[in-house]
Amino acid sequence: MLARLLRGHRGAPTGGRRHDGGVTAPRACHAAWVLAPGVRRVEDGRVLIGGSPTTLTRLSATGSQVLDAALGGGEVSSAEEPATVKLLARLERSGLLIATPPPPSAAAVRGLLDQLTVVVPVHNDATGLNVLLASFLEAERELGMVGPQGRLSTRCVLVDDGSDAPGDVSVVARRFGAEVIRRRRSGGPGAARTTGLEVVGTPLVAFLDADVSVTPGWLAGVAGHFSERSGAAVPAIVAPRVSVWPGGAPGAVSNGVIEVYERHHSPLDLGVIGGAIAPGARLAYAPSAAWVARVGAIRVVGGFDPDLRYGEDVDLIWRLVEAGLTARYEPRSVVYHRTRPTARAWAEQRVRYGTSAAPLAVRHPGSLAPVAVSPWSLIAWLAVGLGHPGVGVALGAGSTAALARRLKVANPGSEALRLAGRGNLLAGPQLARGLIRPWWPITLALALRSPRWRRLAFGAVAATVGRALMQGRHRSPVAGNGDVARSDRPQRPQWVRRARSVGFVASLAVADDVAYSAGVWWGVALELRHRPRTAHLAVGALLPRVGGTGDGALERLRSARKRGETR
Repeated sequence: MLARLLRGHRGAPTGGRRHDGGVTAPRACHAAWVLAPGVRRVEDGRVLIGGSPTTLTRLSATGSQVLDAALGGGEVSSAEEPATVKLLARLERSGLLIATPPPPSAAAVRGLLDQLTVVVPVHNDATGLNVLLASFLEAERELGMVGPQGRLSTRCVLVDDGSDAPGDVSVVARRFGAEVIRRRRSGGPGAARTTGLEVVGTPLVAFLDADVSVTPGWLAGVAGHFSERSGAAVPAIVAPRVSVWPGGAPGAVSNGVIEVYERHHSPLDLGVIGGAIAPGARLAYAPSAAWVARVGAIRVVGGFDPDLRYGEDVDLIWRLVEAGLTARYEPRSVVYHRTRPTARAWAEQRVRYGTSAAPLAVRHPGSLAPVAVSPWSLIAWLAVGLGHPGVGVALGAGSTAALARRLKVANPGSEALRLAGRGNLLAGPQLARGLIRPWWPITLALALRSPRWRRLAFGAVAATVGRALMQGRHRSPVAGNGDVARSDRPQRPQWVRRARSVGFVASLAVADDVAYSAGVWWGVALELRHRPRTAHLAVGALLPRVGGTGDGALERLRSARKRGETR
C-alpha cells in the first residue's frame, strides 16, 4: 500500500474524477511542492510549525512519508489514495505548502490558449486597451500563434462598460479582431466581467483589465497550475503578479514619486512568494486585474457580485474558498499595471478600495477585522501603552509559559517562545498601525487632548513608516529598461537621495493608510444608512478581532485532530 501511495498505481486509469467546471483532476502526477517560508518540520518531519495563521500540525508516519514524496518530487496517486490529495490540499490551505508546478512547454501553452477566452472590461480607456491587446498579440507571436490577417488568434471579448466614446473601443476591437459587447450603463468591472462571462464557451477564461499589459511569458507560469501533471488539485483561479510598469506605461502620464512608491507598496503587487489565497491568510486576496480561471467554478458560486463595485474580486475568491475550491497566486507570471497619473487620483483610488471593507464585512463576517490579536497580547500591549511595560512583559511571559506546559513536542519551551512569544511581539506593531488604519479619526481626536495619546499616535506613525520601509526592502520590483534610462540622469549625493526617498515613503505610507481608512469609515456610514439591518456586521470592518488564547496554536491542533486532518 505504501509503495502504491508514494509511486502511484500504474494500473490506474488515466482519466480523473471531474470537478465542477469540467476540468479533470490529476491522478498519478508529478508533485511540485515547497514548504512555505518560515515553516519548520520537527520531530523527524512529523510536526509542521508555521503557516498562515501560525499553527502546529502533527502528521502520522504515513502522512509524513507522503509529504516527503511531495517535497522530493515523487509521484503521488490520487486515484488510489484520495486521502493523499486531501492532505496536501489541507496543508496548502493552511499556508504550510506552496504549489510550484514546472512551466509547461510552448506546445502545452498553445493548447491552453485553445481552451481559453479573454474577457476585458473597459470604461473610457481605449488607449490602455490598445496597449493591452498589442501586448497579448506579441505574447501569442512568441508562441508561434498568428491569427487571420495578423490579428489575435485567441477569442477576445471586450465589454464596453458604458464608455462615453464607444466608437474608440470599436476601433481598437477591429484592429485586433476582438468582439465588443456594450453595456449602456456602467456597472463596474465586476458586472462587466459577468456580462463577458455569459458568452464564454471555453473551459478557461482570462480576465484582464484594460490598464494592464501582459509579458511574453506570462501564461507559462499560470498554465502549469492547470496541467494534469501539476502535482496539485486544479485551482479555480490562478492570479499572476501585478507589477508596476518599469519606467512608466507606454503613452501614459505618470507621477514619478507615486510610481516609485507603487513599485514597492502597490496593493495590487503581492510580492515574490506565491501560495494559496484565503481569508485571514498571508495572501488574503488577489486583484482581478489579471486572472485565469475555470469557467465552471466561477459559475458554480454565482460569479461576481453585481452589487459590489469595489472588492468584487475579494468576495469571489472568498466564496470559492468557502465552497472548498482553491485560488492561487503565482508570482512567476507577471503582468504590468499602470499607476494613477496624479496624487489626487491615487488618493481617490485608495479611498475607493476602503469603501469595499464594510460590504465585504457584511458578506463575510469576521474576515475584515483590521486587527486580529489574542487576549493575552491585547492586554499586554494595553499595559505597555498605559505606562506599565513591566506588567506587559510579565503577561507576555505568562502566555508563553502557559503554552509551553501544554505543548506536546520535543522542546516545548523553545517552541512556545517561537509561537506565543513571537506572536505577542508582532501584535504590538499591528495594534500600533491600527491606530492609523483605520482608527486615525479616533486617535487624532484623543491625541489633541492627551499627551499620552500624542505619544501613542507618534508610535503609530513610526510603526506605519517602519512597516513601509521594511516592505520596500523585501518586495523586489520587476526590473525594466526604465531603471537603466534613469541612470543617465545627474545623480544627487547618495545620502540626499536616501533621505528624500525615506521622506517620500514616510509621507505616502501615512497618506496611503489615511486615505484607505477614510474609505472604510465612509463605506460603514453608507451601510448604516442604506442597510441598517446589517449594521452590526458592517462595523466589523472597524472592530478588532480578539479571540483564542495565548496558546491558539494548540487549540488549532486539537481542532484539526477532531476533524481527522492530522492522520
